[in-house]
Amino acid sequence: MAKILHKHTGAPIRAFVVWEPVIWTDRLRPSDRALARHVTDARAVHYWDPSKSLSMEILRSSWTRKYAVRGGSTGTVWDWVACYPPGVRWEGEFPEPAEQGFPVVDAKDQVAGWINLHL
Repeated sequence: MAKILHKHTGAPIRAFVVWEPVIWTDRLRPSDRALARHVTDARAVHYWDPSKSLSMEILRSSWTRKYAVRGGSTGTVWDWVACYPPGVRWEGEFPEPAEQGFPVVDAKDQVAGWINLHL
């Protein structure tokens, strides 16, 4: 994601990066500085979600049945990217993304393509 943001410097993009404890090494909350060093762009806002409440809200949404949204037996959506056009609001259930994919590293081309189409 950092590379995509860097490639589109100055573009009206916002990135919400949500970190959750997924593997045993994630048990302790990293510092804000440690989280932000992965995606340093000022348009990225980082959140720590220790209770995985965002995952629960995403998986509760009816649209997730159409996609292979990562969650599996752990009920945790992780290493997932979702794209939304400007103005989308979270009202009721978590909004269906215009583009989504996982793992993030494998979805980078489709995310970059979506951004290029919508700038």
